[in-house]
Amino acid sequence: MFFTAEMKFLQIIVLEKDFQKAIDLLADFGWLEIKRNEEEKKDKFQATNELLGQIEGKISKIINFLNIERPESKGSLKDILEINNYFSNLLEIIKPYEIEINNLLEKKRVLENGLLELEQFKKLKITKKELENLNFLFFKVGSLTNKDFIELMNNMQNRVLYIELSKDFYLFFTSKKGRWTLESELKKLNFKEKQIPFENDVLPSEVFKSLQTQMDELEKELRKIESFRKEILKKEKEKITSFIESFNLQQVYQEIYQNINHSGSISVIEGWVLKRNLAKITKNIQSKLGSRISLISYNPEELEEVKNKKLKVPVIMENFWIFKPFEVLIFNYGAPQYQSVDPTIFFAVSFMLLFGFMFGDVGQGLVIFLVGIFLKFTKVESLKKLKPLSSLFQYLGISSMIFGFIYGSIFCYEHVEFIFTPINRLFFRIDKPYLLNIDLKSGDINIALKLVLITMAIGLIMNLLGILLNILNSFFHKKVKEVLFSRNGIAGFIFLLSIVIMYFLATLFKISIPKYLLYVLLFSALLVVIKDPLNNIIFNKRPVFHDGFGIWILYAIVELLELIMITISNNLSFIRVAAFAITHTLLSFIFLEIASILGNFGIIIIIIGNIIIIGLEGLVVSIQTIRLEYYEFFSKFFMQKGKKFIPFKIEKKI
Repeated sequence: MFFTAEMKFLQIIVLEKDFQKAIDLLADFGWLEIKRNEEEKKDKFQATNELLGQIEGKISKIINFLNIERPESKGSLKDILEINNYFSNLLEIIKPYEIEINNLLEKKRVLENGLLELEQFKKLKITKKELENLNFLFFKVGSLTNKDFIELMNNMQNRVLYIELSKDFYLFFTSKKGRWTLESELKKLNFKEKQIPFENDVLPSEVFKSLQTQMDELEKELRKIESFRKEILKKEKEKITSFIESFNLQQVYQEIYQNINHSGSISVIEGWVLKRNLAKITKNIQSKLGSRISLISYNPEELEEVKNKKLKVPVIMENFWIFKPFEVLIFNYGAPQYQSVDPTIFFAVSFMLLFGFMFGDVGQGLVIFLVGIFLKFTKVESLKKLKPLSSLFQYLGISSMIFGFIYGSIFCYEHVEFIFTPINRLFFRIDKPYLLNIDLKSGDINIALKLVLITMAIGLIMNLLGILLNILNSFFHKKVKEVLFSRNGIAGFIFLLSIVIMYFLATLFKISIPKYLLYVLLFSALLVVIKDPLNNIIFNKRPVFHDGFGIWILYAIVELLELIMITISNNLSFIRVAAFAITHTLLSFIFLEIASILGNFGIIIIIIGNIIIIGLEGLVVSIQTIRLEYYEFFSKFFMQKGKKFIPFKIEKKI
């Protein structure tokens, strides 16, 4: 729980014929992260890959013909040759109809284009040849908007005749002498000329009728094919789906097969498994495959690849269910190194503490909690991707409610007597509607000062904890000399611990600081400054000053300034927690003041104000909390060199 889980490297040696059975068992268990071998030669599997490509092509043709969606889920294991035979036989049945439907669809496209083109001319009662043989008349055919048509008629007056063949589509006539005038006027307007598409001596209505007859015959043929398609679907849809799902599974298994080691008739499946699951996985596989399988397990430190840092040991954090949701945010930052401190519990507690401190309100916290409940049980597809965050919403809502009770705040209202005073009187013997006053309406600057002091204390403790975790990590990874005198090591811990003690003595106990603490502070700071030559002396490295004494003096001054500046900045960063807590109170006060001005309509402002605070300020506070965790706390100890454990598991549709 406090450290990453112990792992074992498992080597499973199986006969080639048993590979798929073994990998199918592993996919069901979901306990092994399979190691892929990047060096396997792909040309060894050319025939298999060609077969997979052929099956994929057959599936594509079949689903296109049947007009169904391709299933993406994985099904039960079937032999790859059985899958190929099924789709080959089905395609043979479909193929004549597939060719015919493609031809018919192409003919339909041509006919539709022809009908669309003739649609505008079907009212024309004269052939193209007759139009062109009009000796004294000139004609133009095309489209014109109603506005442009009216303008043309006004400009041409009695010099043009027209036939409206369809909406905004005209046949214009004018005399041979008026040709240039008509063409000139049409050029000024948005006229789109159209060529007459039919033969010289055929009426367009006859052509249109002929094409429509052909279209009707074609539709009959298409309906026959559609009837065949429905019949195939009725008889074969379940089998098609089943075989495609099995093929999807085979693709995954073949990808694994091509990326593991093989020797003759033997395959070697290697990967990482949780130490506590090793016995279970061994027992289960041996019970299924018996003596035809060999299993060998190794500790990570026994592997040369791990020693040479060519292979990373994957990390899994085993926490109680209550802390599990916070692992998402930790892995978002990075995976800790194997056998290092698991920061989940520290992160979860501090995250809820910081968020609640900045966003304390019983009512608003309840809303956040209910949002988490809604996300957990939602059936809305677009919101299902937020389901992993549902527990986080619930925890943050609870944290907000707890601090809201401490502040005596509910839906922007501060110090609500009839709600909080009786509870405080009963449980804490305090006759006030709050346990900690953060309401600045009284103008008491001591309230803000008290909040700053509290948040500074939180920052000091978190930074001290971060350094302590770094010391533990360094000891576990045998990096003692790097941590003895470093800023985030033992010397830095003593330096900050002395500051923490002095801080609490001065602020909490109101007593003077003992001189020996100052000596401890200065001595620990000196150790940090002289860490390089000191390490060289202790571990017998020469020269003591690598770049000379003069250069070391410059480095020492920079190190001292860096120690002071980083210590100050790291701890002052937590003042923003107090700032956001005060901002939350002031924002609530502003909305209540606006609401009081509006009288009966004020309730609307209060509702809108709470929505804005929950949505906008809640987001900002979350970001600030994550920032403090990542950049102030994690930066002290987090060895971001790990790799998340991703076990091989397939959810099958059976």
